[in-house]
Amino acid sequence: MNFSDQRRALSNEYQNEFLTSSEFMVAVSQSLPVGKDQIDINNLIDLPCILIIDSNQKSSEEEYYRDVLGVKSKFITAKNYDEAQMLIASNQGYLIINQRMEKQLDQSVVKMIPLVKGNNKLIQNYYAYWKDNNSGYYIESFADLLKQNFA
Repeated sequence: MNFSDQRRALSNEYQNEFLTSSEFMVAVSQSLPVGKDQIDINNLIDLPCILIIDSNQKSSEEEYYRDVLGVKSKFITAKNYDEAQMLIASNQGYLIINQRMEKQLDQSVVKMIPLVKGNNKLIQNYYAYWKDNNSGYYIESFADLLKQNFA
């Protein structure tokens, strides 16, 4: 069994148990002249997108951000939330984060704005999943416990 955010279409080879969803937000500098209602991913093209990753994840993360979220900006990396927040505060980039994780950033330093693509909110779904032929009492019970904890 594994659980993670949904990166691709769900496969029929797996049992997929929905756990929770969370709207994507974008963290930008307080000095950036944008409202707090929402911001379209296409309006951020001139500002680099910050990825908090290590080097061996970079290509897969960039692919996800481009293909699924629609990021057209160039990418820069940060090692952790503190480093990302420094880059944001100095207006060197923006960070895409889901609403469940926004408390990782200091709201007095960065501005959090709901992220959209066109008329659609960008939402991150989380699933527990396991091979379809590996189902059983313990796996399904554990999936139910996960679901209760994410509710």
